[in-house]
Amino acid sequence: MKSLRPTHPWTKTNMAPLRGWAPRGERIKAKVPHSHWKTMTFLAALRHDRVHAPWLIDGLINGERFQLCVDKVLVPTLKAVDLDRLGAEADVIVTITSSFAPILKRSQIKAGTHLACMGTDTKAKQEVAAEHVAAVALFADEVAQSISI
Repeated sequence: MKSLRPTHPWTKTNMAPLRGWAPRGERIKAKVPHSHWKTMTFLAALRHDRVHAPWLIDGLINGERFQLCVDKVLVPTLKAVDLDRLGAEADVIVTITSSFAPILKRSQIKAGTHLACMGTDTKAKQEVAAEHVAAVALFADEVAQSISI
């Protein structure tokens, strides 16, 4: 699976251009909606090579609409891959689990892969095998927490 990042810019249809180009001394001619103002939200997953699972909704986003988009639009397009294939193809792997046993082994992660373990936030949690942790350069944003855990 490639990297997915939800994006949700909104747009209003009552926004008219305030500046532009026209011949010197002439007014800019532009279409402006008259009393047909709406707010719309565009949601999509961004992949490195395309916009994936686009969805345009009428109105602003809320938790219920976002969950509907994830369940009905995004999730059906995702494909599960086994961990060997994931490790062979991925340049970045982010784990966010509550696992107490390693889910990734050293043999499943190719050299040079950036690995971010976000789920190991409590004592005894371990998403990556200990032999892999011992063999890599480690970076931690919370050093005291990382040492204690």
